[in-house]
Amino acid sequence: MPLENPQHGRWPIRTVYTDNRKISLRLEPIMWDALRDIAHRQGITLSALITHVDNAAEQPRETLASALRVYIVEFYRSQLHRK
Repeated sequence: MPLENPQHGRWPIRTVYTDNRKISLRLEPIMWDALRDIAHRQGITLSALITHVDNAAEQPRETLASALRVYIVEFYRSQLHRK
C-alpha cells in the first residue's frame, strides 16, 4: 500500500471540545480515522478520547497533536501484542 504524501497545509483543521475548552487540531486524515476507530472500540466519544489523551500526556510535550499520534501508535501496537 503506497503512503500518501499530503502537504501539511491540506490536512483538515478540526475543532474539538475538551474539558469545556475549544481546541483546534490539524492531523492527517488517517489519524482522524484512527482516533474515531479507537473511540468507537472503547465506547466513548471522540472528544472524550482526546480529553483523556490531553490529560494523560506526559508534560512537557510539544503539542496535543503529537500526543495523539503517539497514543494512536501505542494503541495499535498494544493490539498487535495481544494476539
